Amino acid sequence: YYNTTPTLTGATFLSNSGAAFASGHAYSINMIKSMAAGSSGYFIITVFVEQTATDNNTVKIDADANPVTFGYATVPNVTNNQSGGGGTLTLQAADITYTSSHISNADINQGSQNVIVYAVKMDVATEPVSVNKINFTMTGTHDADDLQSVYVYYNTTPTLTGATFLSNSGAAFASGHAYSINMIKSMAAGSSGYFIITVFVEQTATDNNTVKIDADANPVTFGYATVPNVTNNQSGGGGTLTLQAADITLSTSSTGSGTIAAGSSNNIIYILDVGVATEPVTVNKINFTMTGTHDADDLASVYIYYNATPTLTGATYLGNSVANFASGHAYSININKSILAGTGGYFLITLNVNPTATVGNTVFIDGSTNPVGLAYTTVPNFVNNQANNAGIKTISGAAPVTLFNFSGNLLNDHVKLSWQTGSESNNKGFQVERSVDGNVFGPIGFVDTWALYGNSSSALSYSFIDEHPNTGENYYRLKQIDKDGKFAYSTTVVLRKKLADQNLVKLYPSPAHTTLNLYIESKVVRTLNFEIVDHFGKVIAQRQVALTKGKNNFPVNVYSLSSGTYIVRFVDDEFRNMSKQFVKY
Repeated sequence: YYNTTPTLTGATFLSNSGAAFASGHAYSINMIKSMAAGSSGYFIITVFVEQTATDNNTVKIDADANPVTFGYATVPNVTNNQSGGGGTLTLQAADITYTSSHISNADINQGSQNVIVYAVKMDVATEPVSVNKINFTMTGTHDADDLQSVYVYYNTTPTLTGATFLSNSGAAFASGHAYSINMIKSMAAGSSGYFIITVFVEQTATDNNTVKIDADANPVTFGYATVPNVTNNQSGGGGTLTLQAADITLSTSSTGSGTIAAGSSNNIIYILDVGVATEPVTVNKINFTMTGTHDADDLASVYIYYNATPTLTGATYLGNSVANFASGHAYSININKSILAGTGGYFLITLNVNPTATVGNTVFIDGSTNPVGLAYTTVPNFVNNQANNAGIKTISGAAPVTLFNFSGNLLNDHVKLSWQTGSESNNKGFQVERSVDGNVFGPIGFVDTWALYGNSSSALSYSFIDEHPNTGENYYRLKQIDKDGKFAYSTTVVLRKKLADQNLVKLYPSPAHTTLNLYIESKVVRTLNFEIVDHFGKVIAQRQVALTKGKNNFPVNVYSLSSGTYIVRFVDDEFRNMSKQFVKY
């Protein structure tokens, strides 16, 4: 280069040459530079250093022993006053040290996400470096169906809190697979941090298979844009992770034989006792066959509840199905119930009987020949101890109150519920109950019987106005109460009160890859909680945002989600039970 000052700032490029020569090479480079009489300036010689240059080698032009010379178009008189000037440049590689961060042995559940398998600390000295690849071998006993994907993060601590995502790879490989994952991470001289390797476990992973990165036999290595000096102090560090399926025991709680009245509701037909050990589990379906002698006109509907005790008191509603089928029908009802490891409870199957049901017909679930089955989001181990002790239920004459035509209508901002009774005996009245999720109901009013002394053989009509329904889903049911305190529940009516402006919440883009934008218009300043739920109904993440009055826009990081369809579900106040769907690719 040429410049009026001995710097490259504003310098003029003159010429160049390849420099693949060892020390002592004599360069002769053609160039053109005209210089006027009375002018002066600097010819500046620079080098580009190879990324693979040898650490601590030197570069120098010795002006005393080998001064720079020039060729000219004419033959000038030259006075050479060069001396010293060319300092010794020492080529430097980054000096890097690897150490292992201790990971304890642990059990991990089928379907677990972002489980840390290994964390390697990198200390960088002397020069900065750019990391462009990580290489490691995943050992243990896992097979090609156990792991879904492997992720790499970077953090200043060996945790995922605040970590930066770097890259990922599919992990459908058996133990012993060597991974080489491209990534970009620049590290300054004097810096240090942790490269954290995590796995997503398949929901069908094989029980007791293991996952491990052995830092002694197969230490993690890295690729760089340059060639640093590396000191590997990795040892131990990677604990053995054991894939665990839930261990489940199923048994039948006795209900005893008995009668169920025509027109009655929520008659317990079968109680499935479930005990969960080792790992938590999510039940997403219940399957059973209803036998006996009943025909297709006897039953109205079948309901599924869950409780810590084998009763309906305080039970959680899970799902239901129409039941207008004759004996021998196989039911499969979608539900969503998560059960923690070390706990258990009861799935209660109940029936609503048609008022016109044939007296003397029977309903039965045989836990021995046709045991109740559960389907799960994972693949647990289970022991089936179900037995034939549910008892045969025989349909008897009509219940004290024959209830039918229970329905509801949304009128402006109010809900009107209507129902009729065909006959009443010893009836006190109807407690109206409401729920926001179909699980937990609470009373919102009471309607007294219109029958004289609670007895009537003719049709009577009733109604009730709910002046303050919730925005979103509203579940209603009637609790018919006898004068002696006995009671029965009606079927459930579901009505949805829409938001005044359906554009209050928007999600975009969909499909989303790294970031999902959540747009919300709020009437007030407040906080808002929401959940991200997968297509199995499993809550993947929970978030809270602070809303200002008016328009709000929040970026939501969805990069680590697997590809598929998800729901953003709001869980409080004005937005309760409102949900929006998006697709992750």
